[in-house]
Amino acid sequence: MAWLDALLDAVEHGAQPTAPRPDGDVLAAVADRFGLDDVERGALYLLGALERSLGGARRARALAGAAPISVEVVRELLAAAGLPGLVERLGPRGRLRVHALVAVGGAEERLAAAADPLRLEVGLLPRAPIGAELAAELLEPAPLDGERPPFLQRLAGKVPAVVSLELTGAPSHAAIARVIADGLGRRVVTWAGAAAGPGQLARLRRDADLAGAALVVWGPSAIREELFVPPPARAEGSSLIVVLGGALDEQRVRAPWTLRRDRVAAVADPTRAPAPLTELDRIRQLAQRDAERALGIGRPEAPPRPVVPGRIVDASVRIAEVPSAPPPAIAPIKPATEPAKTETKTETKTETARVTATATAPPSPDDGERLEVAENASPEVRARVAMQSPSVTQRIELLQGLVGVKSSAVVAALRHTVKSEHPALRAIAEGMMAQLFGAAWNRNRAIAPPAQPPPTDDPT
Repeated sequence: MAWLDALLDAVEHGAQPTAPRPDGDVLAAVADRFGLDDVERGALYLLGALERSLGGARRARALAGAAPISVEVVRELLAAAGLPGLVERLGPRGRLRVHALVAVGGAEERLAAAADPLRLEVGLLPRAPIGAELAAELLEPAPLDGERPPFLQRLAGKVPAVVSLELTGAPSHAAIARVIADGLGRRVVTWAGAAAGPGQLARLRRDADLAGAALVVWGPSAIREELFVPPPARAEGSSLIVVLGGALDEQRVRAPWTLRRDRVAAVADPTRAPAPLTELDRIRQLAQRDAERALGIGRPEAPPRPVVPGRIVDASVRIAEVPSAPPPAIAPIKPATEPAKTETKTETKTETARVTATATAPPSPDDGERLEVAENASPEVRARVAMQSPSVTQRIELLQGLVGVKSSAVVAALRHTVKSEHPALRAIAEGMMAQLFGAAWNRNRAIAPPAQPPPTDDPT
């Protein structure tokens, strides 16, 4: 602050300033990054000192006649320090304004006038979080999980580049931004093209440049003139702006930027958990699998989705605590092996009794957590829990409660359970399938070729 006080004394009393310019100012790194000359650097330091010194700001406003600190006051103070020529450097294309370092009130698209208010731009002192005004996000690089997509090799370069990425396959914008950060090993600032007020987008570009981060934008309002201002003179790595989707007009990109065009398909999103399958989606998958098997198309089946403890599975299904008294385990059920030609009521009752049989052996010590199911839960909900519950005992109990219920949800649960590695689960599911569809439910029937009638000359 000594330099500010010396300049104010020189202007107020005509004395020579005795304190040197503070080249070790907190804004020195900002001045170095954007390559400011002595006059621009002095203006930045002076405005920063006025932001931090209440007494100095009052004295400067007194010079302006109790009005806001103006271009004329700052020019006079810099002239006392032997730094003339401020007004010429406050044009719309000057480094101080194009990089959002100072704000000139009322002169957005014209040269600064002497009476225009002049201040340090928002977010420099104190430094604000990157993108706080525009809901932007700063991504820190992490080790890339999986193979590096080919388009990343074309993004890396030694010259400032604006890359227009055409999207195919409806990929996730956030996933592409994450892959760019991890694949290039550098920070990335993302912006979804939300509505931006005056100067907000320029400040976002400034903060990204100060952080040495690439800028990834998308959305209908993302392509703005403030994005394509010249890169900083001393950028940390090559400056990079990536525009996702949409056609980028070549007229917007000017030297020293280089325009590149590329295409990218869907990429895996490491931050997005797979959406849970609904019952209808599961039935459709099973129908598609059966149709492909009938046509001789073999595809590996994805493993069932695990239930994460603490996550709500359904409106009536939640993770419950394991009861203190362990329930009795269910004995393995032997499926019917001999096909019955006809089914009678006696056989049906016998099959039901076999499916609902239990034993008194204690449960397995590694039996998982039980899911809490409402007492009035529908058969569809109970069938879904019978597929998802980590507890084998609870799954068997739920399947026993569905004996005799013939619905698409129950059949899907039984189809899922007959492939279980647990013998008791597999046995009860096979027994219920045999009860619903007969003992030959899992046997392929030979289809006789169509018989053509013998040729005849009878026209009738």
